[in-house]
Amino acid sequence: MPWDTSDADRKDVRLLNAVLDMGEPMRKATDIIAAGIADNFSSESAAGEAWEPLAPSTIADRRRKGFADGPILHRTGALEKAASAHRQSDKDSAEVGPDGCDYAVFHASLEPRSKIPLRDFLAMPPERMDEIETAILAHLDSAD
Repeated sequence: MPWDTSDADRKDVRLLNAVLDMGEPMRKATDIIAAGIADNFSSESAAGEAWEPLAPSTIADRRRKGFADGPILHRTGALEKAASAHRQSDKDSAEVGPDGCDYAVFHASLEPRSKIPLRDFLAMPPERMDEIETAILAHLDSAD
C-alpha cells in the first residue's frame, strides 16, 4: 500500500512559501531595530556597554555654544531623530539607519579614530536580536 504524502507535501509548500516571503517578520524587524536604537540613546549605551563620557572640553564647548552638558549624542537632537529615520524592508531583508544626518557615520564607524570615541548607537543588544528571531520563527510556525 503506497504512503499518502499529500499532507506533508502541502505543509512543505506552505513552509517554502513562508521562507520565500519573509516580508512580515522583516517589517517587524525594522520596528525592533528602531526601538533598539531609541534604547541606546536613552540609556547612553550600545548593546549593554556604556558610551564613553563626554570629555570636559566637549562639555565646555557645549556650554559656550548654549547647549546643555548632556545627554551624550544629543546636543541638538538631530542625530537621535535621524538615527532610525531610514527604514526599509522587503521579503528577505530589513534595513534601519540614519537618514538626513551627515555626521552620524563619525559616531558609529569602526574606522580608526583619534578624536571622537566610538558611540555605536546602531548596535543591537542580544535581547533585541532575540525579538527578531522570535518574529521570524513565529512567521515560519504560522505556515504549519
